[in-house]
Amino acid sequence: MRHMKKILTVLLAAVMLICMSVSAVWAEGEEVAQQTTADNMSFDVIFAIDGSGSMKKSDALKLRLTAGRLFTEMTYSNTSRAGFVQFTNIIMDSQGLTDLSTEDSKASFRDRLSGLQDSVKGSWDTDISLGLTQALNLLKEGDSFNGDRNPMIILLSDGNTDLPNGPRTVEESNAELTGTLSEAASLGVPIYSIGLNYDGKLDVDYMQNIANQTGGAFYNITTATDFNKYMTDIFGNVADGDLTGLNPAYIDGRFVTDFVIDNGSVLMANIVILTDKGVSDPQLIDPTGAVVPLDADHGVIVSTDTSDENKVSTYTILKIMYPVQGAWKVSVKGEADDAVQVNLLTTYDISFKLLNSRDPIAGNDINIYGKLVRGDENITDSNLLSGAMAICTIMDNKGNIVGENLPMTYNEEKHVFICKTNLEKSGNYYVTAHLEGKDGSFSKEAAQYQLSIGRAKLTVSGRPDVSMWCNPIKTKASVDISQHVKSESLAELNCSIEDNGNNIVTADYNKDTGMLNITPLRTGTGYLKLIFSDAYGQSAELTVFVTVKSSWIWFIVAFAILAVIVALIAGIMKATKPVLKDSVTVELSLPPMLANLTPSPATLAMPAKKSEVILGKLIQGDTFAQSTLGNPIMQAGLTTLVNKIKLVACKGGTVTVKILPKTPGMIMINNQNVDNAKGISYPMNKGDRIAIQFSTDGNSISTVTLQLGGEGGWDGNPEPYPNPWDNSPSDNPFGNDNFGSPFGGGGVGNFGDPFGGNTGNSGNPFGGAGGSYGSQPGGSNMGGFDGGQPGNNSADDFGTGNMAGNPNDFGNPSQDDFGSANDNAGENNNFDFGGNSSDNGFGGFI
Repeated sequence: MRHMKKILTVLLAAVMLICMSVSAVWAEGEEVAQQTTADNMSFDVIFAIDGSGSMKKSDALKLRLTAGRLFTEMTYSNTSRAGFVQFTNIIMDSQGLTDLSTEDSKASFRDRLSGLQDSVKGSWDTDISLGLTQALNLLKEGDSFNGDRNPMIILLSDGNTDLPNGPRTVEESNAELTGTLSEAASLGVPIYSIGLNYDGKLDVDYMQNIANQTGGAFYNITTATDFNKYMTDIFGNVADGDLTGLNPAYIDGRFVTDFVIDNGSVLMANIVILTDKGVSDPQLIDPTGAVVPLDADHGVIVSTDTSDENKVSTYTILKIMYPVQGAWKVSVKGEADDAVQVNLLTTYDISFKLLNSRDPIAGNDINIYGKLVRGDENITDSNLLSGAMAICTIMDNKGNIVGENLPMTYNEEKHVFICKTNLEKSGNYYVTAHLEGKDGSFSKEAAQYQLSIGRAKLTVSGRPDVSMWCNPIKTKASVDISQHVKSESLAELNCSIEDNGNNIVTADYNKDTGMLNITPLRTGTGYLKLIFSDAYGQSAELTVFVTVKSSWIWFIVAFAILAVIVALIAGIMKATKPVLKDSVTVELSLPPMLANLTPSPATLAMPAKKSEVILGKLIQGDTFAQSTLGNPIMQAGLTTLVNKIKLVACKGGTVTVKILPKTPGMIMINNQNVDNAKGISYPMNKGDRIAIQFSTDGNSISTVTLQLGGEGGWDGNPEPYPNPWDNSPSDNPFGNDNFGSPFGGGGVGNFGDPFGGNTGNSGNPFGGAGGSYGSQPGGSNMGGFDGGQPGNNSADDFGTGNMAGNPNDFGNPSQDDFGSANDNAGENNNFDFGGNSSDNGFGGFI
């Protein structure tokens, strides 16, 4: 008996939901007429009932047939119809759509369902496709698709397609099923599949697929505890009502149940009482405490199950039409140990209606309004509207979705839901909307609404001004037409372009990008006239003014800017570039044959504010230096050299002496050979000296000595001379010897000593080796030798060695009164007039 009540509960709820569901109705050219729940119960239902032998076990009490009878009890509209088909692997029985508008017709249909029997041969074969195809045919035969009815199929089965005995294969049946489901979906026929899955062998995927493909729902019935779970889900997704499980209390032999009608928009409250042992004597008390007579005159209809297969009434239904808001009470007599269940199914006398703002135009903002109504009255009940959510979907006239699940915002002041959108093209659109009450208390589908969008007027605005450049460089320009032309679709506009006759530009319009592209031809001013037209005969003109300028101005400006930049850079470089500041002393040392031309050193001031100078030009520019050095330089063949020597200022007051590349002749600096091809740079600090040896033939060597900064005596040193007789190596006015004797001293004197000295560059006409006039290899009138034998390493009265190179009477390796021994023969002792490695009044050497 509990199985009976469990199945009965599910089937009852499913049938009630289906009976209350609302289908959309299409309309052309205007808003679809809205229907209340009562108006929309003109439904056509076909029950596809599995009659195979397995159902004797799954549904021994034939509760699937009871579902059909419940359906007839739940009908409210006088225009509802029902039919059935019973199948195994063949059609066992069927009845087309039957009018349920009278009690007699309802009783007749109930009797037909009650008389159905399962397969007498015990066939366990099942061909679900066969039953569904026949059910769909019955709907078509009953003209269920004329636009104002709600066709549906309810499939009740405990298994899947199984055809061991034919007459066709499972594959053939499944192929037919695919076509049947596709046709049902296209006709808008949902199939609600109810699976009796008590043995766990139901092909759930198979049954689920049937419901999914047609927009129906699948209910997998396994245990009684599934009831609330599935009912909540069903009402949330399919029904326009609310199912609530109530808790009856057993008091004084009666099951007493309280329930609440929480708003005034309920069309019908169905009190469904399920029982195992049967109940009787139903009573109903309204919110005022008054007992309500149970008759149609007072808006209450009572139905009970009195089928032959059930010895007791398995259900009692109280249908209360338009119940007032408030707390109600219902009670029935029954046995205390009966498992009575009471459920409240409410359906609402409300509908969700769609409207739109007046005269919507393509491209403009459009408001789509949704409001909850009862008849022509707007519902403002906060109990219903508070927390409700609404969405809408928009399709074009080809069925393409242009906006899906668009949110509709609730306006509390006007009690409407608003969707703000924008449609770019004119034409007819179709809007559907869904409203969900708070916590799923109810749901409403708005009937499809036709939204007619008017054509946007073709207009132009603004005056584009375009400035361009031409000759020698051309710059193209583009105008975004969408900023100046308003139309339903720029891509569909035709555009012709007229020139004012100046022919200073060419232009073309790109429909895809909406851009006007302009190319300059020559300088000047003019305008373009653009004439736009659409497919609706509208046209508009847009004038574009054009100025084309010569781009030479930019070249001039750029050149001027570049010149300024170069001048600035040059100025900065010049301001920061090192300049020559110090003087330079130039001294010449000539070969013996030109010794008589040897000039005095000349100190030259280097040119102020210049960073470099050629030595030759520096000499030429100084009158004294030119008169002093000019002729010796020319005679010694040094002209090329001095014109290849460049003095370059460096940071920190230093100077670099550069011997320019490819200077002809042999060049040495401080006795170091120079690569003529590459030249050389030699840095000098203030006070430094550099000796540049030069020869054109490799034999006659001339020397140009440079000293940076200051003037000196014979040695060119700028230092003061506090003590002319001291032993400094550089402060002797007559010779730069190691010991500073004014009239003598040995070697390394740079300029020699007028009366003696060794290895002086200029020598001494009266004696001493290494001088120009008295040294080896050059001879002297008074001493030395011109060549030949080197003579003994001794000196005579007047010098060293004679012409023949033989030692004289006084030339032995010792010192006498008037001479000094040479380097190799001298003694380390001193005499009156000479000595070795010591100072003497008239001579001496190292």
